[in-house]
Amino acid sequence: MTNNKKNTQPLFSQANLELGKEHWDYNSLNPTLVNIEHFELLQMFGKGRYASVFLGNDLRNNKEVCLKVLKPVKRSKIKREIKISLIVGEFPNTVKLLDLIDNKVIGTPTLVFEYFPHVPFLELLPTVATEDMRLILYKVLQTLYHAHRSGIMHRDIKPHNVLYDPKSNEVKLIDWGLSEFYFPETAYNCNVASRFFKAPELLIGYTHYNSSIDMWAVGCLIAGWVFSKEPFFAGKNNLDQLSQIVKILGAKKFWKWTKSIKFQVRKKIIKAIPQNGKKKAWKDINDEIDPQISEILDGLLNYDFNKRWNVVQTMAHPWFDPVRSEGDIDSKDLKKANVSLEREKN
Repeated sequence: MTNNKKNTQPLFSQANLELGKEHWDYNSLNPTLVNIEHFELLQMFGKGRYASVFLGNDLRNNKEVCLKVLKPVKRSKIKREIKISLIVGEFPNTVKLLDLIDNKVIGTPTLVFEYFPHVPFLELLPTVATEDMRLILYKVLQTLYHAHRSGIMHRDIKPHNVLYDPKSNEVKLIDWGLSEFYFPETAYNCNVASRFFKAPELLIGYTHYNSSIDMWAVGCLIAGWVFSKEPFFAGKNNLDQLSQIVKILGAKKFWKWTKSIKFQVRKKIIKAIPQNGKKKAWKDINDEIDPQISEILDGLLNYDFNKRWNVVQTMAHPWFDPVRSEGDIDSKDLKKANVSLEREKN
């Protein structure tokens, strides 16, 4: 790919420059490791490309914990995950990193997190009430707000990483293993995010992306819920994933967007994507859709990451009025995003 033109700077683009090297320099991290004999494995929760996750027991206090056993990867990637996990553990709706186990068998540390009892997000979707989904989505946005203003992109927003406890109404956004610190005019790996939640810029190989890829994924979460189709965009591979998106959002706008960022699209994409085709109206997919939800989907599921809603714009939308509290969004950030809560409510 050529002509990978840098995009205009998003909200919080200067966060890491302002916070300083101590905030983002994970390579200088030298964490303390604890003995593996302090823990026992109870059962496996899941297995992924980079790690296996277990329910465990901390024998020192007899408390249940979540053990993330990392597969051998570059030491810098492990340090990055540890550094970011320590930072986001102080944010709302996250699980704290409690310890790092010296796992000599594998040769990589095992991460010990708080255990959070929950109902899998996908099990909720068929029957979840609107007021509950509103709260879940808002809390995900709240966590992303703190992450983005701290210069951190999650890069793997999907249902499996959203945990909900209906008894306490608590929500946790987990798995920051693919997350990264954002710096303007920096090229990043596009091999992030799960296929069904990849933003278009990732699918075409545009490396100068930013935290707006998280907002696209939130839009996919909302669409999957409101249209009772999870995942909403379900491609068989990355090229087909892009095709599924274009069928809904329109080919005409896709090509207009790629032209606007002066990006040379691969030949196989040119062959697969038609030149013409209009965007479908959300009401044509579900004629009972709330107009406010349609507005949010238009804001988030936008090819153009320069026009895609940021986290502040989304949190400030009137649909979230019932769950938003005063002080959730810093007044300075509202001003940066050119958003007025009073204006949004009127």
